[in-house]
Amino acid sequence: MSRAVEEVAASAVYAAIERGITVATAESLTAGLVAATLADTPGASGMLQGGVVAYQNSVKAGILGVSGQLLSAVGSVDA
Repeated sequence: MSRAVEEVAASAVYAAIERGITVATAESLTAGLVAATLADTPGASGMLQGGVVAYQNSVKAGILGVSGQLLSAVGSVDA
């Protein structure tokens, strides 16, 4: 991991802890990289709840609650 990425992750972890918020991720294209980067940061257990890697549309719909209609209409990659 690059130093810049480590610094951004550390800033995110510390800011979340300072504000008393938690973070959970839902990733597809990144295959869990965001959660892994946060988890690799000291103190992350104080804010990171977990994550889901949802490559298949069935997981996006069934686990994450993404509309099946939306997935059918626009595909699995959409803003």
